[in-house]
Amino acid sequence: MTHIKHPHDLSELGKKYDTLKKQFNELRIICDQALSEKSKAKRQRDELKILSDNAIAHRFIAEAQRDKLLSDLNSALDTIKRELGEDRADIRHYRETIKSINKQNCRDTFKLINKSND
Repeated sequence: MTHIKHPHDLSELGKKYDTLKKQFNELRIICDQALSEKSKAKRQRDELKILSDNAIAHRFIAEAQRDKLLSDLNSALDTIKRELGEDRADIRHYRETIKSINKQNCRDTFKLINKSND
């Protein structure tokens, strides 16, 4: 602790006090600004976390929708293949039936020709 001897010393001490008070107030303003920035940064971080969580949720929803669409498309393709397969089987059946009818017609025709030749 400084021992004060003269009024001049009091004046110097008052100046130092005023300077320290001014610096303290400046530091208080800086601290308040820093706390405000910290609070703002925390709010922004929380908002980003919410946005991130929402983005993740939307990604999962989009993936589920994509999987559903792919499943629906695969089911539709299987149905089309099955129907085409049935159509192909029907076409084969019709071809065999036509061949059979043609063979029978040929036989009948030959029989008629043979009878007419006799």
